Amino acid sequence: MSGYHLDVHDDPTGVRVMAVQGEARVELSDQLTREALEAIGPVEHPRVALDLSGLDFIDSASTGALVHLREVIETERGGNLVLCGLKRVVRRVLDVTGLACRFDIREDRADAVAHLTDS
Repeated sequence: MSGYHLDVHDDPTGVRVMAVQGEARVELSDQLTREALEAIGPVEHPRVALDLSGLDFIDSASTGALVHLREVIETERGGNLVLCGLKRVVRRVLDVTGLACRFDIREDRADAVAHLTDS
């Protein structure tokens, strides 16, 4: 699949769930960040579950986009970002780059939403 698609909805608990499908490559990383931040809007203390189960590829620029998104959500807005549903290839990139330890990573969407609801 070329490119990606971002699907956004609010869970009944108030958690904003964003699901990325496709491939996150350098030429799309700024667009992905912009679309994700637009989907969150001006909300203070957002609770966001970023479901990457549909992501087939991620490159270094896109991992940078994830770091930037985390910084905005957690540092600037006082919210929480949880990644979930990582395929082996995506998890490996985060592990190799040393970024996995900078994110709260959960097994699947239900686990991520439950964690964000409890926090």
